[in-house]
Amino acid sequence: MNLMNLPDEILMIILSHLDTKSLYNLHTAFDRIRNIIRTYNIIKSCNLSLSVMAKARTLTSSFFLDISRNLKELNVCGIGDLNKTGLLRAAKKLQCLNTLDVTYTNITISDLIALYKVCPTITDISINFSFDTKFDIVRNTLEATTYPYQEMFKNFLNVHFVGNHGNMLFTQLPCVMLKKAKLKKLQYTIIECLEVYNSLPGRDILHFDNFTILFSHETCMPNGSLKKLVPFDVLDFPSYETLILTVEGKHCYATPIFEVFFSKYCNSHLHENIELHIMNSFEVDMVDNACIMLWNKSATKFDDKFFSDLWCKLKPLFPCFFDPSSNTPVASDYDFYITIPREIEQKTETRVGFKRKRIAAPNCVLNYDSVFKEKSQNIQLALSFHGKIKSAVTLSPSCNYLKKLTYLSLRGQVRYSVDFFNVLFRCCNNLTTLLVKSNSFSSCSAAIARSLPLSQSLKNIHLIDKGIDFPTLYSSMSQCTTLENVHILDTTYSTNFTDASVLFEKCVNLYSFNLYVHSSLSAKRKFLQIFKKASRNQSINVNILLSNHKYVILFPPYTDVFRLNLL
Repeated sequence: MNLMNLPDEILMIILSHLDTKSLYNLHTAFDRIRNIIRTYNIIKSCNLSLSVMAKARTLTSSFFLDISRNLKELNVCGIGDLNKTGLLRAAKKLQCLNTLDVTYTNITISDLIALYKVCPTITDISINFSFDTKFDIVRNTLEATTYPYQEMFKNFLNVHFVGNHGNMLFTQLPCVMLKKAKLKKLQYTIIECLEVYNSLPGRDILHFDNFTILFSHETCMPNGSLKKLVPFDVLDFPSYETLILTVEGKHCYATPIFEVFFSKYCNSHLHENIELHIMNSFEVDMVDNACIMLWNKSATKFDDKFFSDLWCKLKPLFPCFFDPSSNTPVASDYDFYITIPREIEQKTETRVGFKRKRIAAPNCVLNYDSVFKEKSQNIQLALSFHGKIKSAVTLSPSCNYLKKLTYLSLRGQVRYSVDFFNVLFRCCNNLTTLLVKSNSFSSCSAAIARSLPLSQSLKNIHLIDKGIDFPTLYSSMSQCTTLENVHILDTTYSTNFTDASVLFEKCVNLYSFNLYVHSSLSAKRKFLQIFKKASRNQSINVNILLSNHKYVILFPPYTDVFRLNLL
C-alpha cells in the first residue's frame, strides 16, 4: 500500500507515533506530509539529542521552522556546536514551548535570563549550572546579582541543574537563585567542572515536592556526613521521606516507609542483594557515589502507583549480577546484567598408546543460552574478566543469546580468540552499543578492525586500546555505515591520528566523533583542524582531547549510552 494513498486522518495518527528523525525524512521527501505538519500542527515534541540530527543547523532547517510554532518540548542535550546566538534565534519562534533541555551544550545558567525573555512560556528547564567569565559573584551584591533569577524561577515547575559538587553542594548559590520557586521536581546531576565558587552567605531553604541528586560516572562523592552539604544543612528531616542508593556499595539508606518498597515492589534478586539501613536523620556518612531522593510528605501520596513508578525509575540503576557457572535463568525483569566469566574445566592431555601427548587448552566458549533462555530480547551484558581464564575466550555462532544482545561491554585481563570479533559482529544482529577496554594480555583494535564491516547494527562504539593503527581502524569503521557515535582512546603516546575523512564521508549517520590521545598540544591543534574541515559538510561534533591519565572520564550523555555508571 502506498503511504500517500491514506487519508489525512490516518497519516496524522502515524506521524504522531514517529521519532524526530523519521518525521524529518518524511517532511523532506513528501510535499503532502509537509502540508499536513504545517496545517494540523501535530508535532508537539522534538528530540534532537543523541542522533544524526544532533546539530545546531537542524534548528535552522525548514522542518524545524514548520514545527517550532507549536512545539511544547524540545531536547537539544549534547549538541556540541549549539551556542547562545543560535538558540536565541530559534527560541523566538517557540511560542508554546514548556520543556527545554540544553544540558551538555554551550548554553549555561548565565544565558537563561536572555532565553527566558524571548521564550517566557518555559516552565521546565534542564541546563548546565556553570558560568561565563562575566558572571561575578560578590558577597555584598549577592541579592542584586541573583534577583533576576529569583523572579524568573518563581514561574518554573521543574528544574534540572548539571554542574560540579563544589558549586551545587557547598555553596548557597542554587538555593538563593531558587529562593522564590515552588518546584514540583528539582534535580542536580553532579559532574566534574573547572570553576568552584567560595561559600556564600545565606540560609535559604529550597521548596520542592521531589528532589533528586545523581552523581555521574567517576564523579567524586564528597566524603562525610550528608548533613554538612547544602541544602541538607537546613532541611527539616521529618518533613521528607528519603531514599539514598549507593550504586557501587549496594547499600541503601531510607526512611521506614521504604521497607515495604523493597519487600513488595522490587524483584526478589535486588531485595536479597541490597543492604537496607533505616535512617532517622541526615547524619549519614557518604562514601560511594549515590542517588539521593527526597519527597515532601505534605505534597506526595505514597500509594501503589508511587512505589510502582519508583521501581521503574530505579531499575536501570541496578544491574543483575549472575554466576556464569550456574544454569539457573537470570531474573528477566532486569535491563542490565554483569558477570565474571569463568573457565570451564577441560582435560589438557590425552593418552596415545603408552605415552602421554600434551595438547593445547581449548578456547573457553562464552555460552549463556541457559542463563538467558527466559529473556526474549534486549539483553544488555557486561563481561568483566579478572585474568583467571588461561585460555583464549571465544564465541559460538550456535549460541542463541547472541541474537538478543543489544549492548556488550568487554573489560579486564583476557585473551580473545582469532575469530572472537568475527563471530560477534556476524551473529549479533541487534547489537547497537559496544564498549571494549583492551588489556596487557592482548590488543583488540586490529581484530576489531578486521571484522567490524560485518556488523549491520552497531551505532555506538567506545574503544580503549594501545598503539592503535588509525588508518586501518578508520577504513574499517567507514564500512560500518550504521555508526553514529564513536569514542576512541589510545593509551600510548601518539602524534599521528591521521585524517578520518573516509569515516566521515561514508558514515552518513555519524553525529559524534571523540578522540582521546596522549600527544602534544601542537599535534592536537593540527589534526583538530584537519578533522573539523573533513567533517564540515556533515556537521559532525568532533573532539580531540589530550589526556595525561590512563583513562578519560566520559561525561553524560555518553556515560548513559555506554552504561558507565553501572560498570
